[in-house]
Amino acid sequence: MSGLVAIFNPDGMRTSLSDVVRRMPSRAVGRDEWGDRCFRAVRLHHGVFNPEAQPVRDPSETLFLFMDGEFHGRPPLAAGAPSQAAACLAAFRNDPSALAGFNGSFAAIVYDSQRRTVSLISDRMNTRPLYYFQAGRELVVASHIAALTGHPRCPRELNRQSLHELIAYRQVLGGNTIYQGIRWMEPGSIVTFDGRSWSTKVYWKLAWREPSFSRQDLPELLADGFRQAVRRRMGEGRRHGLLLSGGLDSRVILAAAETPMVCCTLGDVETDQVRCARKAASLRGLRHDFLPVSPEDFWENFGEGVRLTGGMYGYQQNHFLPVLDQLRNRCDVVFTGSYMDTILRATFMPARKLRLGGVCTGLPWLEDVPTGDLAEALVRSQKPGFPPSLVNGVLSGEARTEHEARLTEGMRGAIAGFESPYLHHAWSYLMMRSIPHNFAFPNVLSIRSRMDVQIVAWDHGLLDIALQMPPHWGLPDTAYRKALSLLSPELGRLEYANEGLPAETNPYLRTAYGLLRGSMRSIGTRVLHRRPLAGPASWLDFDTLLRRPGPLRDRLVGLSQSEAIAACGIFSPAGIKDAVTQHLHRQRNIGKFLLMLLTIDEWIRQFGADTLSAPSGKRKAAATATGSLEAPAA
Repeated sequence: MSGLVAIFNPDGMRTSLSDVVRRMPSRAVGRDEWGDRCFRAVRLHHGVFNPEAQPVRDPSETLFLFMDGEFHGRPPLAAGAPSQAAACLAAFRNDPSALAGFNGSFAAIVYDSQRRTVSLISDRMNTRPLYYFQAGRELVVASHIAALTGHPRCPRELNRQSLHELIAYRQVLGGNTIYQGIRWMEPGSIVTFDGRSWSTKVYWKLAWREPSFSRQDLPELLADGFRQAVRRRMGEGRRHGLLLSGGLDSRVILAAAETPMVCCTLGDVETDQVRCARKAASLRGLRHDFLPVSPEDFWENFGEGVRLTGGMYGYQQNHFLPVLDQLRNRCDVVFTGSYMDTILRATFMPARKLRLGGVCTGLPWLEDVPTGDLAEALVRSQKPGFPPSLVNGVLSGEARTEHEARLTEGMRGAIAGFESPYLHHAWSYLMMRSIPHNFAFPNVLSIRSRMDVQIVAWDHGLLDIALQMPPHWGLPDTAYRKALSLLSPELGRLEYANEGLPAETNPYLRTAYGLLRGSMRSIGTRVLHRRPLAGPASWLDFDTLLRRPGPLRDRLVGLSQSEAIAACGIFSPAGIKDAVTQHLHRQRNIGKFLLMLLTIDEWIRQFGADTLSAPSGKRKAAATATGSLEAPAA
């Protein structure tokens, strides 16, 4: 992947950077490296975004900046800057609040050779995270946790809080990682370290406000926002591609694009999604390629996929890995509709569960913020996670006792600073504040490991619209669908691949039809005792995949006896064995949950684990004893 790696020690470099860089899960073609006796950094890149050599320097030759990513348009203070990295350095030096106007996806490291300090910069959504740990006076920074493990003093003490969150939500909330001593940058922030102490400056905060437009104007505003966001990301001289699933989010990008793109869809076989995507590309007069992914590809890429998760998501999100070399032959940068659902389509609205024929779906439901404890309400209404009964079944007795309290504690920390009268906005706040820990983020990481990617949903123009939308304006997502029809009436009329209904069909009718269709498929599966690997979508069916003979099934059978799982200290071997047995005997379909456990198991096998984190009261004493200091919360 593209990214940054750096080591800083004001007393002089004592550790080689090479082992840290070697652990970076990247196949980047470009490399910039520089340093002095106190600082050394490397930028890995694909030669598309900011190909100019780095670091850039200020006129006094005392500030040095490495930047990963790019931004669009002319940001504040950019006049006369020879490159985007130079504009970023000028803003850091003259007016850090101007960084809020940098519309793009970027992260930066600034070294001040005169003051002997290092500053880490995140963008407004922290879309290119920086992870770091402190070992005495030394600071080690990287764009990926796997790289940090190449340092001999990297902490490998498992974070018990993070493990509880992982198996509940498929992601880690707040600023934690899977290791107790490794932190990550908060969004919209600058963190500075001088070898002894930390300082933090927050230059932008995520906050909702009253709309400056009417609900009737929203579709037109969204259509224009999509058009501008895609146009801004169409760089000259680049071959552009689109991961076209056939769904609404990638279809919006297709409709908004004014420059030709190569459309690619992946899957096990040609499904409804593939046929819908091919038809959508044809309507725009564009080339469409189907890229097949076999179960064997999924198994063979398991180790690399887990490395890309950072131990903080389920591996199933890395299903792009087998086709990335083919994709790179077709384009220089690929567009994806990821995060449209998170930011604009009310996907994480608290839901009322509906069950039919063994299939469960959620019907979005508006609720106000409770008068009691918001964190407890969020834990009770959690939507993007696993059923509590399933989670509790694999926990040890001690872990089961502390589980809900742990989730509430983590949730309380993750929503600190949230202000809105809507419960739905609290869930959006969690997803948008934790973009690098969102369970969909491995899609981005897997692509970045081979080539550059554009995420249209992170555009400031679209985000500013989203932050003015009351939840009921996005429930159902009628305005979003109207915006698609305004951009391209023919794509707006095209059927919705998952249900075979037109995209403009009433969302509640689509939910009911999808539930009925899913239940019929579930009943047929139980009667016939077989299930195809490919459903209507382009994703593999992970429930079926884990039941097929192969390496993952073998690992699954032995999971309850795994030393790596035992090192976590929160799991019941009998509970895990029972869950695996139920799945393999088709009593339950819990493939994604079991893949989450396999991901944790594989991460620890690859990168190791020391003792679990100490109880809350002992953490400060333990940190003091090892000379470690954590950066203050933003």
